Parts: sequence; structure tokens; C-alpha cells
Amino acid sequence: SKNLANLIVTRKVATDVEMYYNNHFLMQHDLLRELANHQSNQEPIEHRKRLAIDLTQNGKNCPNWLVEQNQPGIFSRMLSFLSVRGTQQQQKQEQVTARIMFVSTDETFTPDWYNMNPDETEVLILNIHSNKYTFPDFIQKMRKLKVLIVTNQGFHPCELNNFEVLGSLPCLKRISLEKVSVPSLCKLRKLRNLSLYMCTTKQAFGSSDIKISDALPNLVELNIDYCMDMVELPSDFCNIMTMKKLSITNCHKLSKLPPEIVMLKNLEVLRLSSCSDLKEMPESVGRLQQIWCLDISECISLTQLPADIGELHGLQKLYMWGCSGLNELPHSVTSFENLKHVIHVICD
Repeated sequence: SKNLANLIVTRKVATDVEMYYNNHFLMQHDLLRELANHQSNQEPIEHRKRLAIDLTQNGKNCPNWLVEQNQPGIFSRMLSFLSVRGTQQQQKQEQVTARIMFVSTDETFTPDWYNMNPDETEVLILNIHSNKYTFPDFIQKMRKLKVLIVTNQGFHPCELNNFEVLGSLPCLKRISLEKVSVPSLCKLRKLRNLSLYMCTTKQAFGSSDIKISDALPNLVELNIDYCMDMVELPSDFCNIMTMKKLSITNCHKLSKLPPEIVMLKNLEVLRLSSCSDLKEMPESVGRLQQIWCLDISECISLTQLPADIGELHGLQKLYMWGCSGLNELPHSVTSFENLKHVIHVICD
């Protein structure tokens, strides 16, 4: 309470699962946020390592330096004429060099009226509140961008446009999307981590013009959580040989996995927690020798495990609480007793 922040824990059980995203939230007091913004604003634009830009309410909250840089036509010349001496020279020197940039927009936002040169930005966080959002063209200037986080605060998934602009970014390694309609994929050759939370995936996974394995050839980690239109994992994901972690959780319509999953020879973590319609796992899962963590907790429709699951000689963690339809284990699990390491089975 003295730190003006409260930790809100929404899922206690997740703390027992390794490498799992916990639904914990930090509620921050407005006073603390204002203090942080005040401290940041004491530095000139060109010296800030973290930059927050509020473009809500039809640009009324937009910072003056950004408005002045992007005034069009006659009005721009009038503004320059009326400005104090030296301001014009100062504007030319102001460059956005922040490593972390946070941009907040609402339904009044139009990306065509301003432009920036964020050459040094490595992390871009977009906090949007609208049914449609178009990625601004200045993103393609972010040649050092490594992380993109898009969070939609609206009630319905947001339609993303100009998504292909991300394909020109040479360093982009991580994308996290929350409550958006994922558009058709473009080639993201450097991308290693893709996280989708409360998204619709039909357009990206079902009707994309490009093969998933061609768009994401170096993907290492895929996290899909609360994506309610997720019925099955496209088999082309199994052609991404670099995949080490596959996590599909709380996708209640997911009914099956492709048998081609055996092609993911480097897969280490397979998490299928709380996929209530999942009735079976492919027998080929038993041949994924690199898996050390298998999580099928709360898969209430799952009635049996692959017969060869005992062949997972690298398995260290097996989470299977809440599997009310699973009455027995395959006989092959007896081979686990011959392993040199301990297997932790977490169940009811």
C-alpha cells in the first residue's frame, strides 16, 4: 500500500506450472503514473529512453512537439511565424531516440496526419481502443524494432490493417497481440515468438495467401490463449522445425491436433491446458523425444493418452489435474521407472 501499487492474482494454480504465463495484474495508482510521466517529461525529447504518446480524444492529448512537427500547409507556416525565436531550429534537432515507445489511441485516431523518425526504438507498445486500426507507415522506419505489443481495450476484436509493413523490419523477434482479428500473415523471417490472446485467428490461419511455415520460418515459441475460434491447429505449423514451445490454452473449441506434429523434432514444451473439447492426442506425440514438459490439465474431454507416451524419455513434468475423463494410463508409462531422472506428475 505504501508503494501505491496492488498485485491482483487471478490464477493461483498457474504459479505451479513452469514457463507459464500467469494472469497476474499490477494495479497502479494514478498518482504513481503521473509521477512517472512527470519525471520523463523533464528530459528533452531527444534524450528520453522511454516515450509515452497519448493520441486519444481526436488528438487533444497529443504533445505539442508532435503537433508542431506535422502541421500541414499554410497553417504550418503561420505557426512557425508566430513561434518564439529558436523554436524552428529546435524542432529540426528533435529526433525520437527512445528505446521504448508507448502510443495510446482511440477510435478518433487517423495515422496519416503525423510522421516520426523513431530510428532507435526497440520496443513499441500500441494501446488501442477501436474496431479498426491501421499501422502507421512510420513503423517501417523502425529498423531496430525487436518487440511489438498491440493491446486492444475495446469490447470486440480489432481489425488490423497495413500489417504487411511489419515484413520490412529486419530485427523484429517478438509479437504479442491481444483482442485483435489477426490479419493474413506476411513474411516475418526473424520472428521467434508469437503470442495471441483473445484473438480471432480464422483469417491468418485459414485463408492466408502465404504458407504459415514460409511466413514464420524461424518461430521458436507460439502461445495461443483464449482464442475462441481456434478449432484445430493448422498442420503447416508442423513444418516449422525451429519450434521449441507450443502452448494452446483456454481454447475451448480446439478438438484435435494434427498428426504431423511428430515433425516438430525440437519441441520441448507442449501445453494444452483447459482445452475442454480436446478429445484425443495424436499417437505421434509419443515420438517427440525432446519434450520435457507436457501439460494437459483441465482437458476434461480427453479420454486417453497416446499409447507410446512412455517413450518420452526426456519428460520431466506431466501436468494432468482436472482430467476427469482420463481413467487410466497406457502401459508404456512403466518404462519411466528405468529413467535416470525423476518425473514429476501433478494430478488430482
